Amino acid sequence: MFISEINNTKEYKIPENHYFFLGDNRDNSLDSRFEDLGPGFVHYDNIVGKAEIILFSKKQNSLKIRFSRIFN
Repeated sequence: MFISEINNTKEYKIPENHYFFLGDNRDNSLDSRFEDLGPGFVHYDNIVGKAEIILFSKKQNSLKIRFSRIFN
């Protein structure tokens, strides 16, 4: 895969009950964009654990950031 293909990520249709994961280093992460190399779309049943900190939060369908939730 060429860097130009990674930088111009296509639009994905995520199957029901699946999640899309994007790595923290967009151009050098094997994440859900790479079904053959990375995890692909992850089914809900394969997600275990509990979130311990919220790094960023915004209202759904809005650009408004919810600062009160960040780092909680």
